[in-house]
Amino acid sequence: MSIVRVKDNILIERSVTTKTGPQIFREQRACVVMGGAYETVFNLKLGTAPVYPPGDYLIHPDSYGTDDYANLLLKRLKLIPLSSALKEFASKEPVSVVSSKVA
Repeated sequence: MSIVRVKDNILIERSVTTKTGPQIFREQRACVVMGGAYETVFNLKLGTAPVYPPGDYLIHPDSYGTDDYANLLLKRLKLIPLSSALKEFASKEPVSVVSSKVA
């Protein structure tokens, strides 16, 4: 799983004028932890959602989808606090995996 790190709660707003009038884009800077000391910075599009507080997050499963050709794609990202995701995972009953090899 990829960890998304939000380092601050600064809202970035950009306004553009379109044929239908002004449009405002709301974003927040975040980074995805690529392993080791490497982080890749990106703009997290917020839409009308509130700014995420600083911290570590996982990408919510609703953020994944497929296109018309069954290719994986990312929709607008929704984030889950890492601490909440770990607590939920820890509360699940362990699953036993048994090999069903035929001799």
